[in-house]
Amino acid sequence: MSRDWTRVWIKAMIGLSLFDAFCTDVGIKLGWVTEANPIAKAVYEWHVSAFYGWKLALPILLLLLYPALPPRRLHKGLIQTTVLLYLAVGLYHCFWVAYGSFVYLRF
Repeated sequence: MSRDWTRVWIKAMIGLSLFDAFCTDVGIKLGWVTEANPIAKAVYEWHVSAFYGWKLALPILLLLLYPALPPRRLHKGLIQTTVLLYLAVGLYHCFWVAYGSFVYLRF
């Protein structure tokens, strides 16, 4: 896989991270979920905007620093694995948002 495709994977990671932050924010505000990560929970309790920044900071930093990394298969594999894990988290969020909508909002 070329480095250009890896950048696409990193951009997908940024989008999924934003989706994760948004769903977590909505879930916390509606009382459906709690933040399990103690650091992210402390950041959220300090300021919601900082929480979004926290969720986006590392993927954006990776996008900026990736061109300086030596091309290694391990880097690409770790990035792809991270995106797939974020995708699984995103699907989990979709499930509880749909479930919460039907159960709590009685659609």
